[in-house]
Amino acid sequence: MKIENVLEVIFGTLMVIMIIISLRPRERVSNEPVIVEETFDEYPLIAWHDTDKKGDIVKIKYRVSEEKTFIEVVDDKGGVVHRQPFHRSPWEDGTPRDFTYSWTLYYTQDYGDEILPGEYEIRVCHIYSRNVDLSIWITI
Repeated sequence: MKIENVLEVIFGTLMVIMIIISLRPRERVSNEPVIVEETFDEYPLIAWHDTDKKGDIVKIKYRVSEEKTFIEVVDDKGGVVHRQPFHRSPWEDGTPRDFTYSWTLYYTQDYGDEILPGEYEIRVCHIYSRNVDLSIWITI
C-alpha cells in the first residue's frame, strides 16, 4: 500500500469522526432550580434567572388561586417596571393552577425597555395591584 493511500484513509477517517462529533446532540444546561413540591406548596412563588434566544430573562413559577391573577414587578423605589399583559384564573371548579411566566430583561417592542441591574419585588396580584397575594425579592 502506498503512503498516499494510507494518508487518504487516515484523513477520511478523521473527517468522518469530526462530522459525527459535530452532529451529535448536545446536553442542554438549565438554570431552572430543583423545585421541591412541599416547599412550593408552602409558599407557591419562586423565581430564577435564565436565558432565551434573545437574552436574559427571569422565570417565575406561581400558583393562581384567585380570579384575574397577574404578575407585577416593582423596583426598589416602588415604581412598576413590568406587568404581565394577561390574567390567569384557577380552574372552573376553583382548584388552583400553577403557571410559569418569562419576564424578559432585554428591550422588546411589546414589553418595553431593558431592565437595569438592581433589586426588584415580584408580586402576584389579583384584580388590582393593591391585592397582593404573594411577593418575593430578586436581584438582577
